[in-house]
Amino acid sequence: MPYTSVYIDLLFLASAIGIWLFLLFNVILTFFAFLHSLSSEKERQRLFQEPFPFPFVSILIPAHNEGVVIRRTIESMLAFNYPRERLEVIIVNDGSTDDTAEIVESYAERYRNVKLVNIPQGEGGRGKSRALNVGLEHAMGDVISVFDADNRPEPNSLRYLVANLVNDPKLGAVLGKVRTINAKQNLLTRFINIEFISFQWIIQGGRYKIFNLATLPGTNYVIWRKVLEKAGRFDEEAIAEDAELSIRLYEMGYRIKFIPYAVTWEQEPQQLKVFLRQRTRWAQGMHYIIRKFMRIAFQMKNRRIMVDLFYMFSLYYMFFVALILSDAIAVLSLVGVVKLGLVGPFSFIWFLAGMLFFMELLIAVSIEEEESFTNIVLAGLMYVTYCQLWIVVIFRAAYMQFMQNRRGQRTVWEKTIRYRLRRKTEESGVSRDRMREMRDEDQ
Repeated sequence: MPYTSVYIDLLFLASAIGIWLFLLFNVILTFFAFLHSLSSEKERQRLFQEPFPFPFVSILIPAHNEGVVIRRTIESMLAFNYPRERLEVIIVNDGSTDDTAEIVESYAERYRNVKLVNIPQGEGGRGKSRALNVGLEHAMGDVISVFDADNRPEPNSLRYLVANLVNDPKLGAVLGKVRTINAKQNLLTRFINIEFISFQWIIQGGRYKIFNLATLPGTNYVIWRKVLEKAGRFDEEAIAEDAELSIRLYEMGYRIKFIPYAVTWEQEPQQLKVFLRQRTRWAQGMHYIIRKFMRIAFQMKNRRIMVDLFYMFSLYYMFFVALILSDAIAVLSLVGVVKLGLVGPFSFIWFLAGMLFFMELLIAVSIEEEESFTNIVLAGLMYVTYCQLWIVVIFRAAYMQFMQNRRGQRTVWEKTIRYRLRRKTEESGVSRDRMREMRDEDQ
């Protein structure tokens, strides 16, 4: 006989309500993300024509064993549509044991605005925040820009970021969009591509349109040097230094703007084990932020920060628990171990939830004009496949954090593996944004 209990019914009901509330909130964000895409395109066209003063920009690129990708990244920085005499590229060699330093040095000898900064021997490998703070000591710019070592930003990306920062005195920082350059490599990278498109349009675009809130993504952003110094630079205990800095900027009274037309392309994990390590690091970084700020959230001056913190808490705790409960009860019901006492069209409700999730993804990829047959099929499968990896990531992050705390160890920064991509793969990474810019230039 299947086991029935009012507690199982209540758990099922709680998980259903939790998932639906999360999905409905994302539906609202999706609608406003679409509106943001329309207004952003008009803004891009205007900025493309309007002149603005060019402040001196220091680009910081932390690099630990990036010999596979660093050459193309430097070339992309030198190709920016920005006055070269108003720009410096600082690569912070963070204890590399490969040929990263030699490659950067060869460019520094040819280009006066390319600099190599070596972190002293024995002090490397302490994480991205530490490398950025070291690079900041050597930066001369009034504006600081951060890019990851595998990035291929589009030529106008930096120009758009700086133009927005200069034109609005209320802004402390401006971030652009990140796209997946190796999206077509395999099934995993295709899933990641859809996830990145959806996250940036729904969470960044929709949230900015409603709440004027956005979170620094760790790459492809600019920030005033004076604002960064006032904030106390980068928190070297934070793995997700970008999100942590975002909260401090809002608390200081500054705004952060998301502009989807400033685009950079980056590699994403092509192997499941690499993906799990990367996402575990991200989850640990978010746990640190939640622990750091939740206990003082109600004392903060900027109440909008509560939106960010509540969303983080909902995603990493409430939605996670609801997902586990719904999966567990569904499996146990299918095998006849438990039986729900509740009466209602619950199968239809779960079907609607899945369709709601599917429509959110579909709208996001359509904004990016990537609604191919393959992406539509994968979006329909994501909830029951790719999204379930979230459970593994959270459990792995919690276990690693528990073991590190037990041993008295600090959280270890695990570098994401880079790949030597074929030039054809990189050249295929041309967004619709770049195509429109090329048409504008022709006109």
